[in-house]
Amino acid sequence: MIDDINYRKSLRLNKLVLKSKWMEAIDFLLFLGSITIFAMYNLKALWIEGIQNNINYWFFLSPLSISLMIFLAYKKVNEKRLVVIQTPLNKNENREFVLEFVKENGFIVAYNNENYLIAESLRKFSSGKQISFLFANKEIKFNCLTQTALIRMPEFLYSNSLRKNIEERIKILYKQKTV
Repeated sequence: MIDDINYRKSLRLNKLVLKSKWMEAIDFLLFLGSITIFAMYNLKALWIEGIQNNINYWFFLSPLSISLMIFLAYKKVNEKRLVVIQTPLNKNENREFVLEFVKENGFIVAYNNENYLIAESLRKFSSGKQISFLFANKEIKFNCLTQTALIRMPEFLYSNSLRKNIEERIKILYKQKTV
C-alpha cells in the first residue's frame, strides 16, 4: 500500500511521489529485474532455439514478446500518474466531498489527513483497488492502482469511469449549492 506520499512534490509533478526513496528504488529494481529475466528467457527460447532447430514460430512470438515488454514498461511508467479533476470547491470542501463520495461507493478509508486520502475497495474474489486522492484549491487529483499479490498496475479504464462519476457528482452538488 502506498501511504507515505510527498504531497507538494506530487502536486507539482502530477504523479504520486513517495517520501521514501528506498521504496521507489526497490519498486523500480524489482520491475527491471523481472523484465530482464523475461527478456533473457525469450531471447534464449525464441531466437537461439528457434534458429538452431529451424522453427518458424519465433517470427510471430518474438515481436509479440517484445510488444508485451514495451506495454508493461509503458504501464509501469504511467502507474503513478495523477488524474486531475477541476472543481469549483476549495481544498477543505474537496476533502469533505471526496470523503462522502468514497463512503457512498463502498470504499474503506485507509488513510486520511488534510492533504490526501487513501481509500481501498473490499477484496472478495478479485483484486482490490487503492485510490489516492490529493486535495488542492479548485482541483482534486487521484490515482488508482490494483492491489494484487504479484503485481501492482494502474487501472486505466477504472480511472476514467471514476473521473466521470466524480465530475457528475460535483455538477449535481454545485447546482444544489447555487439554487
